[in-house]
Parts: sequence; C-alpha cells; structure tokens
Amino acid sequence: QAMLASAEGPAQTAPTYDAAAAQRAADYSAANEDVNYAEGRIDPNFQIGYDNLLGQYNSGINKLLGDKSRAERDYGIQTDRAKSGRQDTVARINQGISNQFSGVKRLLGSRGAGSSSAAQIAAPYAVGALGNEQRQGVQRTYGMNMQDIDTKRGDYLQDWEVKRGETETWKNNQTKALEAKRAEQRVKIAQQRAALNPENAAQYRSSIRDLMTQIDNLGRTDSYVAPTAAYKAPELTAYGYQPAGGPAEGGDTSAAQKLGAYYTLLPEEQKDELL
Repeated sequence: QAMLASAEGPAQTAPTYDAAAAQRAADYSAANEDVNYAEGRIDPNFQIGYDNLLGQYNSGINKLLGDKSRAERDYGIQTDRAKSGRQDTVARINQGISNQFSGVKRLLGSRGAGSSSAAQIAAPYAVGALGNEQRQGVQRTYGMNMQDIDTKRGDYLQDWEVKRGETETWKNNQTKALEAKRAEQRVKIAQQRAALNPENAAQYRSSIRDLMTQIDNLGRTDSYVAPTAAYKAPELTAYGYQPAGGPAEGGDTSAAQKLGAYYTLLPEEQKDELL
C-alpha cells in the first residue's frame, strides 16, 4: 500500500489492485456466459434432432407406401389373370361343345336318327350337360384362385399394418427419448448455474464445455432401417378340363365309342335308340 500526502490532512492509504479477485470475477462472468450460451443451444439442437428423426420416419412411411402400391399392382395383375384365364377357358369349352354338338348331329343323321328324340332332345341335353360340367369345374378353379389371392392380400395388409405400427412406435419412442434428454440437459444447466460462484468458476468452465457437447448431441439421432412389407403372390391353379373327343363317323365302331363322353350322359332309353 502507498501513503499519499494531502495538503488538507494526514496521508491516506491508496487501494491496491487485486489481480486474483479480478481473475475470479472474469472467470465467473465468462462461466455465466457459457451457461447462458449452453442453455440457448438446447432447443435448437432438440429441433435438429427431431427434424432428423421425423425425416427418417417419413422415409420409412414412404417406403411402406411404395411397398403397398406394388402389392396392389401385383394383386390387380393376379386378379386379372385369374379372370382372363377363366374367360379364355370357358370360351374354349363353349367352342368345343359347339363343334362336338355338330359332330353328334352329323353322326345321328348318318344313322338315320336325325329326327329322333335322341337327336332332338337327348343329344342337346347330353352336350349341354357336359359343357355345364366343364364350366362348373372352371368356376370352381376360379373360386379357389380368387380365394388364394384374397387370402394372400389379407395376410399382406395385416403385415403392412404391423410394419406401419412398428414405424410409428419407433418415432414415438425416439421422440420421448429426445424429449427426456432435453429435460435432462435443462436440469444440468440449472444445477451448474446454482453451483457456480466466483470461487469455482474456473474449474466449472470445463464441465460446462462438456455439457455443451452433450447438448450438441441432441441434434444427432440413431439411424432407422425401415421394415419391408412384401406381398407374396400365390401360385394360381391352372384351368384344366378334359375335352370330349369328337364322335367318330363310319366303320363298325359302336355308338358308345363314337359318342364317348356324350354317350355316358344319355338316359338309358336314348342309349338303346343308338345301339
């Protein structure tokens, strides 16, 4: 301390500069600025993290929607194939029945039975019955195919909803975890602020910087691998039927052999007319 003389009184002691106290005050001020800065970074980094996970969620949903669109396309293709297969097969049956009926009439006419009840009633009935039997078989196959297609589609839609639910659950869990981390950082900031004083400011600055790193990590989220919902198309059963052979003409072959499948459908009394 220096003694200062005064013309009006005795000498006074001049205050000395306390460098250590000044440093503590500077550290305390800087530490408070660090705390304020760290606190101000919590919400922006939270938003970055939330935007990241929302982007991944949207990508996952878009992937699932793309899967669903392809599944609906494949379902439509299989449905069309099942319908067109039925229509084509029925058309072949109808054409075959028409051709065979013409052959039956020619055969009956060649045996002098063109105006008989066999030609006028029994033969059309037999041919029509055979055609109905064949068409019914095709319809049964079509029903089985459509049942398989619809079952597979139903299974797929259930699986798709499960995958959609998994994606929603991931987003909700990630959001809750991110919100919990934000709340934790706010608590730590409040604890740092409460514990801070000029005597410990210097040592606290390093811990505050560590806290800043944790706050910055709020903007980083775990990557998400979106699930896949794949449609498994069933194998369609082929539309098979046994075409009846055309009735033969000439020779000594019996009517039963010549009429083949038609003959078995004739009433017994009509069979007798042809033998």
